[in-house]
Amino acid sequence: MTLPVPYPADTRAKGWRFELDYERVRQSDTWALTPAEYRPWLLMLWMVAWEQTPCGSMPEDDGLICARIGMAPKAFAKAKPSLLRGWWRAEDGRLYHRVITERVLEMLEWRRKEAERKRGHRGKTPTTTPVPRDTTVTDDTGTGTGTGTYPSLREGSAHTTPGEVCKAMKSEGLQSVSPSHPKLLALIDAGMTLPEFTDAAKHAFTNGKPFAYALATAEGRRRDAATAPLPSAAQNKQQALEDQNAAVAARFLEGQNNVAH
Repeated sequence: MTLPVPYPADTRAKGWRFELDYERVRQSDTWALTPAEYRPWLLMLWMVAWEQTPCGSMPEDDGLICARIGMAPKAFAKAKPSLLRGWWRAEDGRLYHRVITERVLEMLEWRRKEAERKRGHRGKTPTTTPVPRDTTVTDDTGTGTGTGTYPSLREGSAHTTPGEVCKAMKSEGLQSVSPSHPKLLALIDAGMTLPEFTDAAKHAFTNGKPFAYALATAEGRRRDAATAPLPSAAQNKQQALEDQNAAVAARFLEGQNNVAH
Protein backbone atom coordinates (compact mmCIF):
# COMPACT_ATOMS: atom_id res chain seq x y z
CA MET A 1 0.00 0.00 0.00
CA THR A 2 1.30 3.46 -0.93
CA LEU A 3 1.19 6.00 1.92
CA PRO A 4 1.50 9.81 1.97
CA VAL A 5 4.98 11.33 2.15
CA PRO A 6 5.64 12.04 5.86
CA TYR A 7 7.54 15.34 5.40
CA PRO A 8 8.80 17.76 2.69
CA ALA A 9 10.93 16.41 -0.14
CA ASP A 10 13.82 18.78 0.67
CA THR A 11 14.17 17.63 4.28
CA ARG A 12 17.85 17.04 5.11
CA ALA A 13 19.75 16.16 8.28
CA LYS A 14 22.26 19.01 7.76
CA GLY A 15 24.60 17.73 10.43
CA TRP A 16 21.89 16.49 12.79
CA ARG A 17 23.27 13.24 14.19
CA PHE A 18 21.41 9.98 13.73
CA GLU A 19 21.27 8.23 17.09
CA LEU A 20 20.19 4.66 17.63
CA ASP A 21 18.15 3.56 20.60
CA TYR A 22 20.17 0.38 21.10
CA GLU A 23 17.73 -1.13 23.56
CA ARG A 24 14.85 -0.58 21.16
CA VAL A 25 16.86 -2.01 18.26
CA ARG A 26 17.87 -5.17 20.12
CA GLN A 27 14.30 -5.78 21.30
CA SER A 28 12.77 -5.26 17.85
CA ASP A 29 11.34 -8.14 15.84
CA THR A 30 13.41 -7.11 12.82
CA TRP A 31 16.66 -7.48 14.76
CA ALA A 32 15.58 -10.85 16.12
CA LEU A 33 14.60 -12.17 12.69
CA THR A 34 17.70 -10.90 10.88
CA PRO A 35 20.58 -13.44 10.71
CA ALA A 36 23.64 -12.26 12.63
CA GLU A 37 25.76 -11.90 9.46
CA TYR A 38 23.27 -9.38 8.02
CA ARG A 39 22.73 -7.23 11.11
CA PRO A 40 25.65 -4.86 10.29
CA TRP A 41 24.02 -4.24 6.90
CA LEU A 42 20.76 -3.45 8.69
CA LEU A 43 22.49 -0.68 10.65
CA MET A 44 24.29 0.54 7.53
CA LEU A 45 20.99 0.80 5.66
CA TRP A 46 19.50 3.00 8.40
CA MET A 47 22.56 5.25 8.60
CA VAL A 48 22.74 5.73 4.82
CA ALA A 49 19.00 6.48 4.71
CA TRP A 50 19.58 9.28 7.24
CA GLU A 51 21.95 10.99 4.78
CA GLN A 52 19.52 10.86 1.86
CA THR A 53 17.20 13.58 0.58
CA PRO A 54 14.57 13.46 1.86
CA CYS A 55 16.19 12.44 5.13
CA GLY A 56 15.40 8.92 6.34
CA SER A 57 14.40 7.50 2.95
CA MET A 58 15.83 5.14 0.34
CA PRO A 59 15.15 4.67 -3.39
CA GLU A 60 12.87 1.79 -4.35
CA ASP A 61 15.61 0.29 -6.47
CA ASP A 62 17.63 -2.74 -5.32
CA GLY A 63 20.61 -1.77 -7.44
CA LEU A 64 20.79 1.73 -6.01
CA ILE A 65 20.37 0.45 -2.46
CA CYS A 66 23.25 -1.99 -2.98
CA ALA A 67 25.41 0.80 -4.38
CA ARG A 68 24.54 3.14 -1.52
CA ILE A 69 25.33 0.70 1.28
CA GLY A 70 28.16 -1.13 -0.55
CA MET A 71 26.57 -4.57 -0.47
CA ALA A 72 26.92 -7.20 -3.18
CA PRO A 73 23.66 -7.64 -5.16
CA LYS A 74 23.54 -11.42 -4.58
CA ALA A 75 23.94 -10.98 -0.83
CA PHE A 76 21.33 -8.23 -0.80
CA ALA A 77 18.83 -10.37 -2.71
CA LYS A 78 19.21 -13.07 -0.07
CA ALA A 79 18.95 -10.66 2.87
CA LYS A 80 16.32 -8.34 1.36
CA PRO A 81 13.32 -9.70 3.33
CA SER A 82 15.14 -8.95 6.58
CA LEU A 83 16.82 -5.69 5.56
CA LEU A 84 13.67 -4.09 4.15
CA ARG A 85 11.33 -5.37 6.85
CA GLY A 86 9.30 -2.44 8.18
CA TRP A 87 9.99 -0.19 5.18
CA TRP A 88 7.01 1.13 3.22
CA ARG A 89 6.52 2.91 -0.09
CA ALA A 90 5.33 6.52 -0.10
CA GLU A 91 3.65 8.50 -2.86
CA ASP A 92 7.00 9.96 -3.95
CA GLY A 93 8.18 6.47 -4.93
CA ARG A 94 10.73 6.22 -2.10
CA LEU A 95 10.93 3.86 0.87
CA TYR A 96 10.51 5.01 4.48
CA HIS A 97 10.86 3.29 7.84
CA ARG A 98 8.59 4.11 10.78
CA VAL A 99 11.33 4.41 13.41
CA ILE A 100 13.60 6.56 11.23
CA THR A 101 10.61 8.71 10.27
CA GLU A 102 9.95 9.32 13.97
CA ARG A 103 13.53 10.60 14.35
CA VAL A 104 13.15 12.94 11.38
CA LEU A 105 9.87 14.34 12.73
CA GLU A 106 11.52 14.94 16.13
CA MET A 107 14.31 16.83 14.36
CA LEU A 108 11.82 18.98 12.41
CA GLU A 109 9.81 19.70 15.57
CA TRP A 110 12.92 20.87 17.40
CA ARG A 111 13.94 23.10 14.50
CA ARG A 112 10.45 24.63 14.38
CA LYS A 113 10.47 25.37 18.10
CA GLU A 114 13.97 26.81 17.91
CA ALA A 115 12.96 29.10 15.03
CA GLU A 116 9.95 30.32 17.02
CA ARG A 117 12.15 30.97 20.05
CA LYS A 118 14.62 33.04 17.99
CA ARG A 119 11.80 35.02 16.37
CA GLY A 120 10.38 35.70 19.82
CA HIS A 121 13.71 37.01 21.08
CA ARG A 122 14.13 39.30 18.08
CA GLY A 123 10.67 40.74 18.68
CA LYS A 124 11.20 41.55 22.36
CA THR A 125 11.99 45.07 23.57
CA PRO A 126 15.13 45.15 25.75
CA THR A 127 14.40 45.84 29.40
CA THR A 128 16.54 46.47 32.47
CA THR A 129 14.03 44.88 34.83
CA PRO A 130 15.71 41.88 36.50
CA VAL A 131 14.19 38.46 35.91
CA PRO A 132 12.46 37.28 39.09
CA ARG A 133 14.16 34.50 41.02
CA ASP A 134 12.27 32.60 43.65
CA THR A 135 14.07 29.81 45.49
CA THR A 136 10.86 28.80 47.29
CA VAL A 137 9.21 27.34 44.19
CA THR A 138 8.29 23.75 44.95
CA ASP A 139 9.19 20.81 42.72
CA ASP A 140 5.58 20.11 41.84
CA THR A 141 4.90 23.42 40.08
CA GLY A 142 5.99 22.06 36.69
CA THR A 143 7.62 25.39 35.72
CA GLY A 144 11.19 26.12 34.70
CA THR A 145 13.62 27.69 32.24
CA GLY A 146 14.51 27.14 28.60
CA THR A 147 17.70 26.77 26.56
CA GLY A 148 20.14 28.60 28.80
CA THR A 149 18.92 32.13 27.99
CA TYR A 150 16.66 32.09 31.05
CA PRO A 151 18.03 31.91 34.60
CA SER A 152 17.25 28.95 36.84
CA LEU A 153 14.38 29.47 39.28
CA ARG A 154 16.15 27.32 41.84
CA GLU A 155 19.38 28.89 43.06
CA GLY A 156 22.10 26.40 43.87
CA SER A 157 20.19 23.36 42.62
CA ALA A 158 22.42 20.50 41.48
CA HIS A 159 22.28 19.66 37.77
CA THR A 160 21.02 16.25 36.78
CA THR A 161 22.77 14.15 34.15
CA PRO A 162 21.28 13.47 30.67
CA GLY A 163 21.09 9.77 31.49
CA GLU A 164 19.11 10.41 34.68
CA VAL A 165 16.73 12.74 32.86
CA CYS A 166 16.10 10.27 30.01
CA LYS A 167 15.54 7.42 32.45
CA ALA A 168 13.01 9.50 34.39
CA MET A 169 11.22 10.63 31.21
CA LYS A 170 11.00 7.04 29.97
CA SER A 171 9.38 6.10 33.28
CA GLU A 172 6.58 8.54 32.38
CA GLY A 173 5.87 6.67 29.14
CA LEU A 174 8.24 8.20 26.56
CA GLN A 175 10.30 5.49 24.88
CA SER A 176 12.32 7.29 22.19
CA VAL A 177 14.64 9.51 24.23
CA SER A 178 18.11 10.82 23.40
CA PRO A 179 20.68 11.71 26.13
CA SER A 180 22.72 13.76 23.64
CA HIS A 181 19.81 15.82 22.24
CA PRO A 182 21.03 19.46 21.96
CA LYS A 183 17.84 20.85 23.53
CA LEU A 184 18.09 18.46 26.47
CA LEU A 185 21.72 19.40 27.14
CA ALA A 186 20.88 23.11 26.95
CA LEU A 187 18.01 22.78 29.41
CA ILE A 188 20.16 20.85 31.87
CA ASP A 189 22.89 23.49 31.61
CA ALA A 190 20.25 26.14 32.30
CA GLY A 191 19.45 24.44 35.61
CA MET A 192 16.21 22.64 34.81
CA THR A 193 15.32 20.07 37.47
CA LEU A 194 14.20 16.48 37.19
CA PRO A 195 10.54 17.12 38.22
CA GLU A 196 10.24 19.72 35.44
CA PHE A 197 11.41 17.19 32.86
CA THR A 198 9.12 14.43 34.15
CA ASP A 199 6.09 16.77 34.24
CA ALA A 200 6.73 17.68 30.60
CA ALA A 201 7.25 14.01 29.67
CA LYS A 202 3.96 13.05 31.30
CA HIS A 203 2.18 15.80 29.36
CA ALA A 204 3.77 14.72 26.05
CA PHE A 205 2.95 11.03 26.60
CA THR A 206 -0.66 11.84 27.50
CA ASN A 207 -1.03 13.77 24.24
CA GLY A 208 0.80 11.20 22.11
CA LYS A 209 3.71 13.55 21.40
CA PRO A 210 7.44 12.69 20.95
CA PHE A 211 10.52 13.42 23.06
CA ALA A 212 11.24 16.71 21.25
CA TYR A 213 7.73 17.95 22.12
CA ALA A 214 8.34 17.17 25.81
CA LEU A 215 11.55 19.22 25.77
CA ALA A 216 9.80 22.12 24.04
CA THR A 217 7.03 21.97 26.65
CA ALA A 218 9.54 22.06 29.49
CA GLU A 219 11.27 25.03 27.88
CA GLY A 220 8.01 26.92 27.38
CA ARG A 221 6.92 26.36 30.96
CA ARG A 222 10.23 27.62 32.29
CA ARG A 223 10.10 30.68 30.04
CA ASP A 224 6.58 31.51 31.20
CA ALA A 225 7.64 31.21 34.82
CA ALA A 226 10.72 33.37 34.29
CA THR A 227 8.68 36.21 32.75
CA ALA A 228 5.82 36.11 35.28
CA PRO A 229 5.35 39.47 37.12
CA LEU A 230 6.78 39.90 40.61
CA PRO A 231 4.19 39.92 43.43
CA SER A 232 3.65 43.19 45.29
CA ALA A 233 5.31 43.66 48.69
CA ALA A 234 1.93 43.80 50.41
CA GLN A 235 1.00 40.25 49.35
CA ASN A 236 1.46 37.31 51.61
CA LYS A 237 4.44 35.24 50.35
CA GLN A 238 2.47 32.02 49.97
CA GLN A 239 -0.41 33.81 48.25
CA ALA A 240 2.04 35.46 45.85
CA LEU A 241 3.48 32.08 44.94
CA GLU A 242 0.04 30.59 44.33
CA ASP A 243 -1.00 33.57 42.18
CA GLN A 244 2.18 33.32 40.10
CA ASN A 245 1.76 29.60 39.51
CA ALA A 246 -1.90 30.07 38.56
CA ALA A 247 -0.97 32.76 36.03
CA VAL A 248 1.69 30.55 34.45
CA ALA A 249 -0.72 27.63 34.18
CA ALA A 250 -3.38 29.85 32.60
CA ARG A 251 -0.99 31.14 29.95
CA PHE A 252 0.21 27.64 29.14
CA LEU A 253 -3.33 26.29 28.75
CA GLU A 254 -4.26 29.27 26.60
CA GLY A 255 -1.27 28.55 24.35
CA GLN A 256 -2.29 24.89 24.03
CA ASN A 257 -5.84 25.89 23.09
CA ASN A 258 -4.53 28.25 20.42
CA VAL A 259 -2.42 25.45 18.93
CA ALA A 260 -5.41 23.12 18.93
CA HIS A 261 -7.49 25.65 17.01
